[in-house]
Amino acid sequence: MANCIKIKGEAPFQVLSHSFIVSPSNEGYTLNYSADGEHWTAWSASTPASENLIVNGVAWGTYIKLAGNNSDVKVSY
Repeated sequence: MANCIKIKGEAPFQVLSHSFIVSPSNEGYTLNYSADGEHWTAWSASTPASENLIVNGVAWGTYIKLAGNNSDVKVSY
């Protein structure tokens, strides 16, 4: 994974890859995804505090936000 971006809280970001990993946050969150960055769908499982989130098989260019996150995290893809 050659790219890394820093995300603050629930700020939406776009993933230009088919897989990515999110560094641990101080609180849990629920991954939300979108095709247009406006209409969001929540993933069925939440990510607990202090755990990495690994996502594989996502559509290239998907918009993501981490609902409930208040920490600064790094996303590598």
